[in-house]
Amino acid sequence: MNYVGLHVHTHYSLMDGVATPQEYVNRAVELGMQAIAITDHGTLSGHREMYRAAKEAGIKPILGIEGYMTTDMADKRAKADRTDPLDQNYHHIVLLAKNQQGLENLNKLNEIGWTEGFYKKPRIDFEVLQKYKEGIIVLSACMSGLIAKAIEVGEYAEAKKHIEWFKEHFGDDFYVEVMPHNKQEINEALVELAKAYSVKIVVTPDCHHSDVDQKVIQEMMLILNTHAKLEKDISYDKSLKIDDMMKRLDYLYGKDRMMSFRSFDIHLLSYDEMRNAMYHLWSWNYWDKWCW
Repeated sequence: MNYVGLHVHTHYSLMDGVATPQEYVNRAVELGMQAIAITDHGTLSGHREMYRAAKEAGIKPILGIEGYMTTDMADKRAKADRTDPLDQNYHHIVLLAKNQQGLENLNKLNEIGWTEGFYKKPRIDFEVLQKYKEGIIVLSACMSGLIAKAIEVGEYAEAKKHIEWFKEHFGDDFYVEVMPHNKQEINEALVELAKAYSVKIVVTPDCHHSDVDQKVIQEMMLILNTHAKLEKDISYDKSLKIDDMMKRLDYLYGKDRMMSFRSFDIHLLSYDEMRNAMYHLWSWNYWDKWCW
């Protein structure tokens, strides 16, 4: 038994992903996966590279994107002007092309996001997504997704509203997404809502590098991306004596820095790794009924 990584960030997710499409394909083949997705942030730039690498390796490429959803693309109010925790400039959403029409619509949605909806990020709204929905599979995304974020702030009515909209417009092509590094209570709430609305669940790794050997590089990129500051009274010479690079980064930038992947496994997990990571949710046999 195996699973397929449907939420995957390559180095085309600028300052966020580390691995190349080829490295993900190599890892997928090593793990015995029959397919691999690419869902970079706001870009389709890695599609051709992933497609060619996967085809050459004899596995199926699933081309997608982690896009940015907003309620109205014309709304370009600054973050400071938004007081409601759900009134954000954008939320994340994962879109996968299931056929040629879906791929064409994915390209169109991305084009509109960059040319018409851009504010901080290339955004689309519900109206545009509905217009170009044919051949598109929707996953509810991570903690920054519409549904997970609504659950996090206790707005279950809002979460239900979004599930109802996606189910109405996408039917069986809409899936609720859970992942190992979500908070346990968020995963549990997502599962219960999915069951209540008879929506299937997908378990994704939301990976940003292909294997554990890239974890330190990923952490360095995160430090750059979040503009982490050096701790006071550190010594560069002393840091060189710390062989463990993750501990060296903790010494230089502090263990309590704003954000760290230290305790997260965000590589392309093996089946056993994923099973162990998600076992808190339910008996593994439950997946056969509810999950891809």
